Amino acid sequence: PALVGYLEVTDFHLLRHQWIYAAMIALHERAEEIDVLTVAAELDKQKRLHQIGKAYLSQITNRCEDSLMYYAYAAHIRRYSAQRQELNLMQQIGPAIVAGKRAEVDELNSKLDTLHKRMNLPNNGMTDDADVSDLLLEWYADPQEIRGYRTGIHDLDLAMGGLDKGELLILLGYTGSGKST
Repeated sequence: PALVGYLEVTDFHLLRHQWIYAAMIALHERAEEIDVLTVAAELDKQKRLHQIGKAYLSQITNRCEDSLMYYAYAAHIRRYSAQRQELNLMQQIGPAIVAGKRAEVDELNSKLDTLHKRMNLPNNGMTDDADVSDLLLEWYADPQEIRGYRTGIHDLDLAMGGLDKGELLILLGYTGSGKST
């Protein structure tokens, strides 16, 4: 129940995982117990249990045995959900700024501020009391600004804007192009 509203069905890459999560949401909405038996019954009612397989359903329920892992996963899910919402708002703010729609920009910034406060996201150095409008205008004025952690490789920092905490970066390039260097 703590993840409903953060995790979307489409966040799962495998169709059978989408079905399992959708069954869990259906149980949650009906205020029923969510365990392997009730999920299996719900999937059977939806005629999907055979496609998923009882053994597979049982196997994935045993992957997360301790509560520490559950809370770690829940924190990641909330963060990714907030990043998805933040990206959506940022994509709307840019065109609104360019079009000079100040009321729309203020409304979107208010939603963005609320998101940051609710999730307590560091978000590239912004604090909860930072004025998002001013920061966005600064960023649009200098898109090459390095906002994240510096790698020490100036050109790489300029290209990426620095690294975000917890970010995984994969460098790709042709053989002999200098990736290791």
